[in-house]
Amino acid sequence: MTAAAPPASVTGAAARGKQLASKKKRKLTPLQAARRAQRKLNQRYRGESGTGPDVVKLLGVHRFAVGHIEHWRLRNGLTVVLAPDSAALVIAYHTWIAAGSRDEGKGEGGVAHLLEHLMFKGTREHPPGTFDRLLERHGSAPNAATWLDYTMYQQTVPPQALAEVARLEADRLSALAIHPVGLKAELEVVLNERRETVDNDPDALLDEAFATMVYGQHPYGRPTLGTARSIRGLTQRTVQRFYERHYRPANATLVLAGAVESIPALATVIDAYGAATVTDAPAPAAKREPTPPVAVRGPRAATVVVDTASDRLRIGWLTTGGDHADHAALTVAAEIIGGSPSARLHRALVDTGIAADVMVEMPALAGPAVFEIQVQVMPGKSAGQARDAVLDVMRSLQTGQPITRSELGAARNRMRRRWFNELAAVDGRADALGHAVVTFGDPSHPHLWWKRAIAVREPDVQAAVKRWLVAAHRVELVGRSRRNGASR
Repeated sequence: MTAAAPPASVTGAAARGKQLASKKKRKLTPLQAARRAQRKLNQRYRGESGTGPDVVKLLGVHRFAVGHIEHWRLRNGLTVVLAPDSAALVIAYHTWIAAGSRDEGKGEGGVAHLLEHLMFKGTREHPPGTFDRLLERHGSAPNAATWLDYTMYQQTVPPQALAEVARLEADRLSALAIHPVGLKAELEVVLNERRETVDNDPDALLDEAFATMVYGQHPYGRPTLGTARSIRGLTQRTVQRFYERHYRPANATLVLAGAVESIPALATVIDAYGAATVTDAPAPAAKREPTPPVAVRGPRAATVVVDTASDRLRIGWLTTGGDHADHAALTVAAEIIGGSPSARLHRALVDTGIAADVMVEMPALAGPAVFEIQVQVMPGKSAGQARDAVLDVMRSLQTGQPITRSELGAARNRMRRRWFNELAAVDGRADALGHAVVTFGDPSHPHLWWKRAIAVREPDVQAAVKRWLVAAHRVELVGRSRRNGASR
């Protein structure tokens, strides 16, 4: 027996009910959710009057290797990047300052790094020792780093600690206390760091000499730690002025990655950094001169004596910044020739017994970067032998032995594996995003760069190599071992 069909009116009502339920359950896209968060937050902070300027502005929502990211700016000028992950149990809290050693002026050599140390020494509200003690209570191990284009402060905390961490970070961004006694003690710490990591390390001294040789008076030619002489010359006034010039909301980027939700996380940051109480226009970001071009006019070569058991070799080609279209192809080229034990340079240098180790670097900088090959020569062999082998490989790369599809595929797979390993932890995601904002002004840069890298083909790598890795861009520095008589 066949069941009777329900009346048409009942069928239509049921269908409409299902459509309404479907609409209610429909999940918002990341962009829709971010726009709703923006609307709700601005309504909340405008108060009963419902008037006044917005306290937060959505700059964009971008795809990321892990989910999506949200790019925000607060009324006080602070940039905030959120990288939510519903599966994460902790939050990576990174503060990036758009000021590194390249931003130091005359008489300020090493001040950016010294200030990084002093940022842990207390504020007017939190005396020395308070900062670390409060964070360690939550299981956090705060750290920091200074480089050419930036200074960054990082920690990983549980979600329930977010409000306290935000208050502490906001406090030291605006009210650092620089006392003469503490400054004197930290100067000695930094001088000792300089002695241990550079002055007593022949390879580090060679790296500094090579950077000076490549960049000359360009800001990238300055030692990030400063020299012993420049560090001793830093005064309380010098440090205070650098802090006031660069440590302000408009010059900072806060990255929160992991167990965060837009509305509660942004509300916490707005309250901690005082963005809702700002009435005047925010202090602008420190004026930052663009990195000037560098003219190498190579090939150039020099030799220095180093206190090592064997010779050292640095060969580099001045290329381009990380936002240039060729940067991805050059990075792939570096991986092809030096990224594995079966790579071309390893076969030519390590397998033949000329070198104990070889490394190739292609950094991502705001300004011109050096495609650099570093060789640790075997005792009994000479830097000259290593140089000949390196240049033979580079010539074959351009003419005799073009890049193969197999080499390109293996190189991309190694790069992809390292990238995914970095992004597996929320700290690695925050690191990538903060670097992208302060270096290139765009948190979507990692995603766009990887799209270019994946799209690179053999002719693209070949063209970039022929364009940049040429004699006119080349600089060579030999570290001649004072102990290796056979290398003379």
